[in-house]
Amino acid sequence: TGATSFTGGAVTVCQNAPNETYTATASNSTSIVYSVSPPAAGTIDPNTGVMNWDAAFSGTATITATSTGLCGTTTADRVVTVNP
Repeated sequence: TGATSFTGGAVTVCQNAPNETYTATASNSTSIVYSVSPPAAGTIDPNTGVMNWDAAFSGTATITATSTGLCGTTTADRVVTVNP
């Protein structure tokens, strides 16, 4: 599996922002799964990358894309600033 890299999704959003879609790609990957940290930031659909920001959250969150393929797993992080 090639290196995972983000191809879409904002790096700065306002608190209580509408849903944001994060997308990533990796050569020879068979699946990409998305996650977010910290959990207080909201929830992300692991399959589509649609992030539902928690209205009360502000600060820094990290969106992680994990690509899996025949030759292993690679990850990429996108740090997002949520402004109050």
